[in-house]
Amino acid sequence: MATSSNNNSSFKLQRLLEIIVAFVLAMVFVGWYFAEKQDFENLALGEGTIPFFANDGTYPIHVDEITKNSFDSLMLGWEQRGKKDVIFCLGNSQTHSLNQLKEGEVNYTQLLFNEYQDKGYDVITHSIPNCNLQEFYLFLQFWKEHLPIKVVLIPTFMDDTRENYINTVYLPYLVEAKYSLASDDALAQKINAALDVGTEDGDEDMAALRQTVQEKSETFLNNWLDENFAPWEKRPNVRGAFFNWLYNVRNTIFSISAQTKRKVIKNAYDDNLNALNALFENLEKENIQCISYIP
Repeated sequence: MATSSNNNSSFKLQRLLEIIVAFVLAMVFVGWYFAEKQDFENLALGEGTIPFFANDGTYPIHVDEITKNSFDSLMLGWEQRGKKDVIFCLGNSQTHSLNQLKEGEVNYTQLLFNEYQDKGYDVITHSIPNCNLQEFYLFLQFWKEHLPIKVVLIPTFMDDTRENYINTVYLPYLVEAKYSLASDDALAQKINAALDVGTEDGDEDMAALRQTVQEKSETFLNNWLDENFAPWEKRPNVRGAFFNWLYNVRNTIFSISAQTKRKVIKNAYDDNLNALNALFENLEKENIQCISYIP
């Protein structure tokens, strides 16, 4: 019996050591492999294509994430340039990307800005990865309250109708300021609800737990681990890499490429087309010229 007990103890100790060694190796791997922050939102740009955000030499004229700082900087630049009427460009990742960038090359938003500086117009752009038409509607309503927009450029892709949510990760300033659309129609209510559950750091997992003991304890624990346990802060990179791997596996198994035809997602399609129509109607009422194009 004593021998059997000793064997069991040795077995348990061996298993425990294996778990500890595996855990340590995993943490070392996470810390090394994910040492740099990965830009998973722009994975669709492809190899050799990089993000490019135009500026006037001092201030940004093209933003993706709207933080208090980016908003103030863009607005200050517009004021410093003379508070001109604005040609406003909406877009997604294709709008803020350049393929095989060579010295001196810029994207079309920078070219437009340069072209119209002496013609009485400022050109300002807001684009985010995977932007859908409902987000276009929100962005335009927001910026119209701050800029004298006279012309709007709107790219339309079929892919723009496949997403059916508001990505508050790129809208921390709107969330912090408790921004909401004035309209009470279904589209505005949906957008306002999304902004209401957004959080400062874009962590929507915490939205349903707001003001609860669980939220407070989880927030405290997350903050403590971020400060004291290096691999913990790499969670977004690990999660992003995992979902990117799943994305590539799916594409490989089903032979999906950029040319693959995909079925319409009806609810998302309808919501996005309704948003686009509402956007057109608002622009027409306010006598703002709209140029919609397929890139």
